[in-house]
Amino acid sequence: MTPFWVTYLTMLAFFFGACVGSFLNVCIYRIPRDESVVAPRSHCPKCDAMIAWYDNIPFVSWLALKARCRHCGAPISPRYFLVELLTSVLFLAVWNKYGFYAEKPHYELVPIFWLVISGLILGTFVDFEHMILPDRVTIGGMIAGVALSLLVPSLQNAHSAQISFMRSLIGLAVGFGSLFAVAEVGKIIFGRKRIVLEAPVELSFSAAENDERTMKLGDEDWAWDELFPRASDKWKLECPAAKLGDRTWNNVVVELRESGLNIGGEKFPAEQLAAFTASVNAYRYPREAMGFGDVKLMGAIGAFFGWPAIFFTVLLSSILGSMVGIYLIVAKKYEWQSRIPYGPYIALACVVWILGGREWWLDYWFWLTGAR
Repeated sequence: MTPFWVTYLTMLAFFFGACVGSFLNVCIYRIPRDESVVAPRSHCPKCDAMIAWYDNIPFVSWLALKARCRHCGAPISPRYFLVELLTSVLFLAVWNKYGFYAEKPHYELVPIFWLVISGLILGTFVDFEHMILPDRVTIGGMIAGVALSLLVPSLQNAHSAQISFMRSLIGLAVGFGSLFAVAEVGKIIFGRKRIVLEAPVELSFSAAENDERTMKLGDEDWAWDELFPRASDKWKLECPAAKLGDRTWNNVVVELRESGLNIGGEKFPAEQLAAFTASVNAYRYPREAMGFGDVKLMGAIGAFFGWPAIFFTVLLSSILGSMVGIYLIVAKKYEWQSRIPYGPYIALACVVWILGGREWWLDYWFWLTGAR
């Protein structure tokens, strides 16, 4: 291949990544808000003005507009530039590793790994902002991993579709099952925490509007969907005084569930929560040691790369997550009990696997076992 074509295809991979990154920015903003990623056209979330094509060019537009909307001057998050740049660099890295620079090129794997990296970037930035991993990334990844393994056996380093398909299913089961077991053990060990307050604080609930009821406990606001990680979860509130409508209780334990209240053994539906107030001096609440989205993401990684990638990804992501978590705590940006998203570290470890981790892992395994 001539130097011209080498340069042309390299630049094409980079700028194709930028275009995909631009679309990922749309997905990162809209998917958590349950909005279509197709329509309407890109618009400013502040003033709703449609964004012209010349203001939607990757890299160039963000820099030319000085990170501000042309119409209302609202700031444009640096995340838009970062996602485009990150996607471009990773697309180029995949092309260089598995394209014509490789000793044994695997061109058929390049678009698959681009798809995986796109999903990981989407999941990472949504998880950082909203503490969730979209099902389109996790469940979609599990389905796509199995299907593509059947169509492209080299994805599982296999010589037949049947073997590749079985390796993908085993990887999915190991990835999903291993983290599911960790999550279940975490629920047993860390599943509940009791807080004793120095002085009673007021508790109240907002009226349910579009299923967006919130609980206010002192100075903290809790979204309704954050209160119950599992359907069976409940809060126990120790209340010196409680009131529901024209009824009052003193020194009562109140149980709060998704379905409503249990006050002194008497049940009240969730629809009456807006009329409930109380003073609280202690409470016990449920906690998730690990989100279920992380479990599904690991299943998707296993479906794409087989069970060996699971051990590598779990090990590296745990190390990375622990290091970052300890730094944030030492820097007093988080407390010991704060929730820190784990999905981005799983994603980073998976990218490392794609770009060389598999070879490192095999070298380590051969050194450990003495086998070649």
